Formats: sequence, structure tokens, C-alpha cells
Amino acid sequence: MLAGTGAISRAAPDELTLRLQDALAGQPVPGASLVLLQGGQLAGSAHCGVLAAGQSAPVNAETVFEAASMSKPVFAYLVLQQVQRGRLDLDRPVMHYLPQEVFKPPQAWQRLITTRMLLTHRSGLPNWRSEADEATGSLHIASAPGERFSY
Repeated sequence: MLAGTGAISRAAPDELTLRLQDALAGQPVPGASLVLLQGGQLAGSAHCGVLAAGQSAPVNAETVFEAASMSKPVFAYLVLQQVQRGRLDLDRPVMHYLPQEVFKPPQAWQRLITTRMLLTHRSGLPNWRSEADEATGSLHIASAPGERFSY
């Protein structure tokens, strides 16, 4: 989306803002933030536009954007890095890695869900927690872990 991204890392903050504004021009996006990292360090940032169409509240460094499904491949990549480092086993139940308080009340099916099942949408967990589950702190499965794909 941003042309000439190699030059952006050396751009002044004002230039970053101008480039972000140019990239958003004509797009159906009310606002955006751009953060550049080099060597794990903040190299620059730009924020422009508003939080929502028709509103006047501006986007700033504190604005939280919903990433939704765009974060899934990034998360999977980070998980697989931990697998490569030997810190995580794809086929070990995730309860081994989580505090016991995560799922209340404890259910037998919770001991069956593995990291691989979570990454491949075969855990049996629903896509959303129901209001009843939210109120009670419980969680119900939609199908047996590993039984079928569900997204």
C-alpha cells in the first residue's frame, strides 16, 4: 500500500504522516496508524484520520485498532517459533501450558485440546463465547476436540 517503503524508514516523522495520508486517500478507511520498527526498536510512527467515519475524534498513538483475523497468521508464526525452540509441543494439551484457572469449571474435554487443534480450528471451541458463558465464566464446546474444522 505504501510505495517506496524502503525510503520510509529513513523519512522524517512529518514525511511518514504525509505518506500515510497519501496511502489512505481515496480508501474507505477513516483513520490509521503506522509504526516502523528497525532492529526491534521504534524507528518512526504516524497517525492520521479519525476513529470512525462521521466522527471528529482523531486517531493518535493510544488508538486501539481491531485486528480481527489479520492477527492469526502472525500469532501462528510466533507459536511455531516457540515450537522450533522446543518451548512448545503442538500435540501436547494446552492445559499443560496454562494456569488451571483459565477454564472454569474444569471439563474433561479441556485436557484434549492441543496447540495444533487451536491453530487448525479443530479444537471444538466456538468462535465466540455466549453471553451465558461470559456471565458464568464457563465455556462450552461446539464439537469434540479434533472432530471437525470450525471457523
